[in-house]
Amino acid sequence: MVGVTGAIEAGVTLMAFLWTLNHANIEVARGAAFMTLVFSELFRAFAARSAADTFWRVGPRSNWLLVAVVGLSAALQVGLAAFGPTQVLFGMAPLTLTSVVMAAVLALAPVSFLEIRKLLFDRRPV
Repeated sequence: MVGVTGAIEAGVTLMAFLWTLNHANIEVARGAAFMTLVFSELFRAFAARSAADTFWRVGPRSNWLLVAVVGLSAALQVGLAAFGPTQVLFGMAPLTLTSVVMAAVLALAPVSFLEIRKLLFDRRPV
């Protein structure tokens, strides 16, 4: 499963890069790809909490600290791309709101795959 999830993550990251490259320069495309990869890893943390139970079955309030850390990390990632000094420090180009939203939506693919797999192959008695 790790290989399939990794392949999905790589695919959506490449999609973000190529789509952005068609609309902006390579620096912006690199930033969009990196943001997609970071968001993907952050979202995947929710699926990793249980091998059998989905995020909604476990419940978002069962580990509020994880939710806070993921939210803070996502906000910091967006901040890195939006704040001038950190753009220079990390060699990032400013991203448009469209690029950030696209990165977040694409980053949902790997975690969605894992969660759907849990639903399809749940072998526990009802």
